Amino acid sequence: MLIFLVGMAEMVLSTLWTNYVQEKSPFGSTLVTVIHVFVWYYVLRTVMEQIDNIAIVFYYAAGCGAGTLLPMMFRDSIEKRFRAFRRKRRAKIKATKEEAIPAVQTLIAHEPI
Repeated sequence: MLIFLVGMAEMVLSTLWTNYVQEKSPFGSTLVTVIHVFVWYYVLRTVMEQIDNIAIVFYYAAGCGAGTLLPMMFRDSIEKRFRAFRRKRRAKIKATKEEAIPAVQTLIAHEPI
């Protein structure tokens, strides 16, 4: 059963990675890649330990199918929430920048008359 969930998680990670690459987000794509490598490590280790158990492959394949289907079904609601989150974060960053840097008055040097 765990291998089903891992397969599902892997496809969700693949979808996230694709979105980050399309958005040209180096931090997001790198983070997802690192997590994806650990998922693959678990999958390879599990398959190698139980190489004669074909059911593992079927569970993993079913999990991958579900992991592909779920993000596609809920993509619109996920994107809407993600956009709202980013808007709030950007507004917070903008407010912080505006508060952190006070306006500097322009000083004009006058020559003595």
